[in-house]
Amino acid sequence: MDYLLSIAPALPELTLALSVLTLLIVGAVMKPETAGVVIPVFTRYILLGTLIVLMFVATSSYTGTAFMRGSGVPMFELNAFSIFIKASLLVFAAISLVGATPYLARHKLLSFEYSILHILAVLGMMIMLSARDMIVLYVGMEMMSFPLYILAAYARDKQKSSEAGLKYFVLGSLASCLMVYGMSLFYGLAGDTSYTALAGVVDQFSGLEKPSLMLSLALVFTLSGFIFKISAVPFHMWTPDVYEGAPSTVTAFMAVLPKIAAIALLMSLLNGPLVGAFEQWQVMFMGLAVLTMVVGSLAATAQNNLKRMLAYSSIANVGFMLVGLATGITFGMAAVLAYLIIYAVMTFGIFAIINGLHKRGGKNVETFDDLSGLGFTHPKLAICLMVLVFSLAGVPPLAGFFAKFFVFTAAVQAGLIPLAVIGVLSSVIAAYYCLRVVKTMYFDEPKAEIIAPTFGVTILVYILTGLVLFYFVNVDSLLNLANKAAIALVL
Repeated sequence: MDYLLSIAPALPELTLALSVLTLLIVGAVMKPETAGVVIPVFTRYILLGTLIVLMFVATSSYTGTAFMRGSGVPMFELNAFSIFIKASLLVFAAISLVGATPYLARHKLLSFEYSILHILAVLGMMIMLSARDMIVLYVGMEMMSFPLYILAAYARDKQKSSEAGLKYFVLGSLASCLMVYGMSLFYGLAGDTSYTALAGVVDQFSGLEKPSLMLSLALVFTLSGFIFKISAVPFHMWTPDVYEGAPSTVTAFMAVLPKIAAIALLMSLLNGPLVGAFEQWQVMFMGLAVLTMVVGSLAATAQNNLKRMLAYSSIANVGFMLVGLATGITFGMAAVLAYLIIYAVMTFGIFAIINGLHKRGGKNVETFDDLSGLGFTHPKLAICLMVLVFSLAGVPPLAGFFAKFFVFTAAVQAGLIPLAVIGVLSSVIAAYYCLRVVKTMYFDEPKAEIIAPTFGVTILVYILTGLVLFYFVNVDSLLNLANKAAIALVL
């Protein structure tokens, strides 16, 4: 009984892991066509069931540390910050599967392995978010990454999809090597892999008048792996090709969930064991924020393919989030958390429309020209897409405006006014490609017959658009939740 109580903080992960094993067995014994329909439905209920387990643990006395090592140092911890992020991941993973099913069925890609790979990726994200040891962190990171490599190449009969999977695997492996090398340097300095030992050695070396070269190298190599996962400049090269080549439902998943997990993990590390090296990593993240905002916004304006445009837009949005990270203050962390949730709602809404719309014969909507005349052929969906892209550009009073307003306010509070000014200018640039979408829908003649999404996907689009449109009604609610999570992070 005592042992069960000691692992209670990991109950959500255990629930998800056991569910995956069960689904693998059930899917293997069922007929493929039946499993492809039934298992995805069960997967959504499993994600929601895991969310209930997480809420139960969060509201009980079972939060805290688990899996103690011999020295009494924990390898796993559940706190208000990780609860906030894990709950978000579970909800958005379920939304992703709801929007994916019609698309996969239309392209004859519907199989039970797809949803299981989703769960495995989410499981890896949850593990790394609660990690208190570098080895556990790495295991969780790879458990997240390998399903994504497979999903990127899921449409294996298509050259672009296979190419996307291979590129993502090769470059992702390189990023993992850099991260492991950085961790090995930390291990050499600390003599241990726990966050406690890491924090001790960072504090020790940061107290010196001259920064330690070894510590600086360890920081750069370790953080490079995370910078790749969030596709920040200069580790962004893979993003447009992988987003374009992967099945669109996979692109939507990759554009949201791994970014939420990786940025949240960065926040946990930077405000935890690496907080003593604040002066070193702040300069790094300020430079990354500027490059990522400017490059992402400018590159997006030159794209004609919708998925490549959204890829560069996601890069630019990561840059805005890095502004909040670079502040190093509690409000900055809360602003980033609120931005992550708003960004996820906007992105899933846009992808739900693009993935749901299709040409006669089942062909995808891929370019700006495919949206020509949508405002007249499908006026309700065109309004939803207009609201979502305007929110992506930061037009008030939509949710995207408040997301950027929060991070820029945090930058001003932290004295990083030039960073906030560059962010505002980047937002102005981003407005160009958003206006281009609206112009194409309402001022260009239709060039192809476009078929509307299924009823379920349409309802999902309306819900997500409503959240973006009416966020100003209760603007403080999300920020208050994010602030509570951020306070737990910095304590």
